[in-house]
Amino acid sequence: MQGLDTERPRPRAAKFRRLDQRELKQLELEFVQFLASQSIAAEEWTRLKANKPQLAEDLIVIFSDVVMEKVLSKIKLLERRSRHELHLYQCIEDKITWVGIQIANESPLDLSGDDIQKELELIFSEQSHQAQLLRAEKTCGQHYTMEIFKLTQSGCLISQNKELFEMLRKMTNQQTE
Repeated sequence: MQGLDTERPRPRAAKFRRLDQRELKQLELEFVQFLASQSIAAEEWTRLKANKPQLAEDLIVIFSDVVMEKVLSKIKLLERRSRHELHLYQCIEDKITWVGIQIANESPLDLSGDDIQKELELIFSEQSHQAQLLRAEKTCGQHYTMEIFKLTQSGCLISQNKELFEMLRKMTNQQTE
């Protein structure tokens, strides 16, 4: 078993999170391939679970980290919405660009709905709505996937709304010019 400490006294901590039973079941074929890459056949896996449950658990944690790293590295855009706030995070290589808009609590507009384009048009066509555009960038280096994981844990969802991100990015660029 390559790189695995068979005498480990403490459980291995997941870098991200341990996959749950449902997720492991869905990834059963990939897990079997992972075990094979560690030179662990089906019979040996059965023995490990029975005789060295902590080692078996460590293997599940390592597999979970491999899966999570792969999934997180593919995320390109995250989104978090509430009634008065919209946040979009573009994730490219080792940098995360954040753009957002925040409207006053007393505003009747709702940024959490499906027709966000219409709501944004109302905000910027009628000067009566107090809105604040937000923008920041963060270079993450080797902690890139951990930053994405933290965003997902804080309520961000994977988004495909590139147009909305670009629209807000252009608005924040105009604001700083």
